Amino acid sequence: MANSIMERIIEHRVAQGLPGKAIQWGAIGEVGIVADMQEDKIDMEIGGTLQQRLASCIQVLDQLLTNSEPIVASMVVAEKRSSSGGAKNIVEAVMNIMNIRDMKSVSVESTLADIGMDSLMAVEIRQVLERDFDIILTPQDLRTLTFSKLQKLADAKAENEAAEAATRQLQLEDLLASFGDEAASHHTVLRLPSKCNDLEYDRPVLIIPGIESVCSPAWMKIAAEINAPTFVLQTFAKASDEQTISGIVDTVFDEMFETVFAKAEQFLVIGYSFGSLLALDVVKRLEARSLRGKLMLIDGSPLYLQRFASQHLSGFDDEHLQMAILTIVLSFVLPTATNEIIKPIMDQSSYTERVGKLMNVARESNPFSEEYARKMMRLLFYRLKVAMNMNTEVKEKIASPLVLVRSGVLADIEEDYGLGQFTGSTLIVKIIDGTHQTMLANSELVEIINKDTL
Repeated sequence: MANSIMERIIEHRVAQGLPGKAIQWGAIGEVGIVADMQEDKIDMEIGGTLQQRLASCIQVLDQLLTNSEPIVASMVVAEKRSSSGGAKNIVEAVMNIMNIRDMKSVSVESTLADIGMDSLMAVEIRQVLERDFDIILTPQDLRTLTFSKLQKLADAKAENEAAEAATRQLQLEDLLASFGDEAASHHTVLRLPSKCNDLEYDRPVLIIPGIESVCSPAWMKIAAEINAPTFVLQTFAKASDEQTISGIVDTVFDEMFETVFAKAEQFLVIGYSFGSLLALDVVKRLEARSLRGKLMLIDGSPLYLQRFASQHLSGFDDEHLQMAILTIVLSFVLPTATNEIIKPIMDQSSYTERVGKLMNVARESNPFSEEYARKMMRLLFYRLKVAMNMNTEVKEKIASPLVLVRSGVLADIEEDYGLGQFTGSTLIVKIIDGTHQTMLANSELVEIINKDTL
């Protein structure tokens, strides 16, 4: 406090044109209490600095006094190192700080203060636990801390890390699963096994997946419980750099109609996420061919996709959008990747080259061919551009009833996702548990399909 007050006085004097100089010295060796404490250890570290020898202080004094600044400093900064001494776990780190070599020499139920922790050690322990192990303790926690409690903290941290690793693995598996079955990806329409596998039918079900645009195990599981002939539309098969919803539907509609609806009189179209945009367009075209039916959208609508784009992709040019896609895929495929691994990928000069570098680095984690993976990454880029640039203005309403099944997680949007203006018929909103991804595994979803739409 005294030093700080003196420095403010010096600053005030200099501001008035009067002489004054305050020098902030670090630890000075060879004299004073530090010299008495250190014995022969001139390299003893104090507050992140080493002791500055008297000869060095005198050598820099002239430079400090002739400097124009009112407050100057001289200290020898110690080389940065981990206070935990390279410890592999929490208990080892605290033992190193307290100079305890053998755990058997202390009682695990005694507080660290009883064992010999002083105030400086307490500060260092708090810093190490927070910096190296992400554990934050209050001063009260630290006063009552024992090695037994430390071990429990270590065990809990290990369990959390294991759970997080398992979650990351599941997320990776979900991501790769959503990229579909490469062997079947060249088919525009796939018929999925369902509870009704009749060859002749009046009302088939057409599923339009999300932005990945291919069938995934989640849809196969849902289809297996549907009480009607069920098909999935894979726009991936004929994917191009098209950046409009109508343009995407143009490439697949005729083939899809002949395969699924040529002999049908009614329809149920189910669109999920990005697929909801395509589903609205498909239903308009089916109605134009005199078919009657229903539209079911799962956590998707033009407004929903527009909100997503504005919140997460607003202002992005092509390069920033490509970087965002790569970052998301990297976080799943290589969750523990260091900057040394990521930087060479991002330093490539083009999106194609970055994707290629990613394919090489993640070869062991990637079950798909390079051609398929490259096409998928390109498709994600252009489909996100569609979401960013689409017009949500309603030019023509559908005549069919509409059912929205939405997640209860999202709160900052209208309950009907703005779909009321898209249909001239009824709109029913169903809210089920789960996130945008996990709601597909909710058994209520299939129940709604069978009871409310078929």
